[in-house]
Amino acid sequence: WHGAGDCSATERQWETNFLLVVGQVRAMADMTALEPTSDKEGAKVGQLYEVLFYRTGGSGFNEVYRTEESSQALMSALEGWSGRFVEKYYPGWQYKRNVTATDYERMLHCQKALRVQKLEHYATLQQDDQYHALHQELELLLIENNSVTEEGSEVDKQHQKLREAIQSIRAQYPAPQDTPAACDGIG
Repeated sequence: WHGAGDCSATERQWETNFLLVVGQVRAMADMTALEPTSDKEGAKVGQLYEVLFYRTGGSGFNEVYRTEESSQALMSALEGWSGRFVEKYYPGWQYKRNVTATDYERMLHCQKALRVQKLEHYATLQQDDQYHALHQELELLLIENNSVTEEGSEVDKQHQKLREAIQSIRAQYPAPQDTPAACDGIG
């Protein structure tokens, strides 16, 4: 995620998105497969989840998903990426050594497949010009109002109207409901 931040600061959008997503995949695999050894270590897992959920869980720059070519290049790069689980791997907490490299790598591939599936759907939405314009308008409205809208205000009404329009378009592109094959047998 530090690399994604550095790339973002230099406006390298594609690289930012790639590093952001592989960080998300790795974090999800770590949190799922590597059981902390104590409550104290478990708190570190909670901190990672909080960072992932509140700060680094997005899709990155929308522009990367706007064209089929750029989006597919990102998906291909993600498909080609593979993290390794080495003997002294340290995710940020002490964990029980009850996971094999094979089991961990299977979890990593599953998490990658789940994330790519969601990003492909997101790219489909971003490539719809009307959806993209509405999404950009909503983001601007939220930025201008510090993500706060007073119930019943004009800003709130505009916010609701934009969300309804976005939902209407989103309904035309249902998200995939099937579990990727890479997750078969993982429970």
